[in-house]
Amino acid sequence: AERSAARLAAVQALYQMEVGGKGLVDAMAEFEAFWIGREVEGIAFEAADEDFFRDLLAGVVREQRAIDSRIDAALSSGWPLRRVE
Repeated sequence: AERSAARLAAVQALYQMEVGGKGLVDAMAEFEAFWIGREVEGIAFEAADEDFFRDLLAGVVREQRAIDSRIDAALSSGWPLRRVE
């Protein structure tokens, strides 16, 4: 359960980084301090394996080019990753 919560938190943090222009360190700190294991605006965010969360988030950022190219290859023709919201 804590690893699943860490995966969800990582996806949410990546989204925040993309739309808010936050860096890796700021996103990690914000999620660990204000989101993971807390209630925000009536929504409960489960406790998460924070080490796993950090590893996932840092790994995605480190490998972003390779990940993006694989996602591009898997998307339908005419819908490159840059067009996906």
